[in-house]
Amino acid sequence: MWPTRSGQRLPAASSAVTSAALLLASSAAVWLGGRALASARSGAVRAALLIAAVSLAGALASDCLAQWRTGLRPTQHPYAALVYTALSLQGVYVVTLGVMGSFLLARSLFGRLDARRRASWDNTALLWHYTVAQGLLVVALLHLVPRWLP
Repeated sequence: MWPTRSGQRLPAASSAVTSAALLLASSAAVWLGGRALASARSGAVRAALLIAAVSLAGALASDCLAQWRTGLRPTQHPYAALVYTALSLQGVYVVTLGVMGSFLLARSLFGRLDARRRASWDNTALLWHYTVAQGLLVVALLHLVPRWLP
């Protein structure tokens, strides 16, 4: 049952904007980090990676907290289960990228990541941008669709 039919409160629209902004900031940081890598600025690469990771995790935390504050619990009804399933899937990607980002950070610190040896960065960036796109889809699914359906 959709929340509008069951009397369930929806998260504030501002939480959707916050999550989307953090996701986009994360993707932008990865893109800027790739450009910094091409110009051999390792400090900027590390900073971009840390900003991207914090933004990505912050977006997930913001969305989870917004849903939890409405009183929505995964055992209440099918809609609640869908919400937490979508957030859990996003969480799997966020944790995976945390591991991959840590690997990139270690490579950078040990001088193994540069403009010539950047395949690991490019592969991680590809998954990162996919995760951001998926996260934006989750934000739309959890915040927009319930408002549009009667």
